[in-house]
Amino acid sequence: MDLLELRSDQRLAESKNTKQGEMFVFASRQIKCTRCGIVPKRPETSFYKKTDGSSVFAGQNNRICVCKDCTNKIFEEYCEESDLMNGLIRFCCTFNYYYDKDMAQAMFDNCNFSIGSYIASVNRSFKGLSFVDSLDNIVSVPRPQTTSEDKQQISKSFDRTTSWTIEDRKNKDNVVSLVGYDPFASSGNYTDEQLKFLYNTSAGYITDSVEQDPHKLQNVILMVKTFLQIDTLDKLMTAEMNAHNPDIGLMTSYANMKEKLTSTATRIANENGFSEKTSSKSTQGVNTLSNKMKEMSDANFTLSKVNIHDVNMSESFREIAQMNAKALIDEMGMTGDDYARLCAEQRTFLSELQKQNDDLEETNRLLNIKIKDLETKMSK
Repeated sequence: MDLLELRSDQRLAESKNTKQGEMFVFASRQIKCTRCGIVPKRPETSFYKKTDGSSVFAGQNNRICVCKDCTNKIFEEYCEESDLMNGLIRFCCTFNYYYDKDMAQAMFDNCNFSIGSYIASVNRSFKGLSFVDSLDNIVSVPRPQTTSEDKQQISKSFDRTTSWTIEDRKNKDNVVSLVGYDPFASSGNYTDEQLKFLYNTSAGYITDSVEQDPHKLQNVILMVKTFLQIDTLDKLMTAEMNAHNPDIGLMTSYANMKEKLTSTATRIANENGFSEKTSSKSTQGVNTLSNKMKEMSDANFTLSKVNIHDVNMSESFREIAQMNAKALIDEMGMTGDDYARLCAEQRTFLSELQKQNDDLEETNRLLNIKIKDLETKMSK
């Protein structure tokens, strides 16, 4: 019995060593993407993995031969040519991944669909299965014609990850952090442009005083949603005005609705002190240069501080200093003895400054040596 257990442990250790050796060989091997021709530095993280049990990609540690960036582009191209589901079917067929409509639809409904997350879920949930195993689920799926609504929906799914700027995402994160939850996630079926409008506008109203007052916080959210409705009415009115035969009655209705919404937003702003008219904060002197310099100094903005060295060494300043010194000497009317004594004092003063300068240069040289040593150690 002990001998059997010993042999079993030995086989297990050999299996682990073999897998580790295969991973090391794969990581050290140069793998070229068959689409773009680029050779990634880390192939183990640059190619999607497969768990269908096939030996087609065994030489690449069961990873497909197209890099992740190219794989995402191929999937987007397939979706633009048809729709999301049929594009996914074509993608799974190309790379022999299992197709599961319910999983893809659930991820798409939750707005967290990406081809990378789908592949990861398939590798976990349908290990050992390939595209052929999912044919029974595809045969009954019709292939509809691509409509403008489908393309808009596909574009919207990709825009969720590509159309948001750094500033947009920063404002969204700030709003969610200050409010404690996402106030616009489940309030309505907003488009990406509308969500960006809501987050960016809210970020300007949620101050420290508003954050500490739950009533004001909810009023900010209500007011910003009202602003969005006003903006939507403006676009509808503009579209109607540009029509061949504008509907005057419809435009009048839009105008009345806009007037009521504007009145509501103004009332909310006045009642909660959001507007400048009713705000308790004094704005006098806020935009002056001295106040801006103070704000930058409080924020430790180094470039806002005056560089006395640059000022003293500027050509114009030195010319003015020389003219002032010459005028001072002419005004004093010194004798030869006085001038000699002044020169002796200046010579002594210059000698002291020269000694200080030599000491500082030596200190600077030693510090530069230490900095280079530290950079060398950090680069290793």
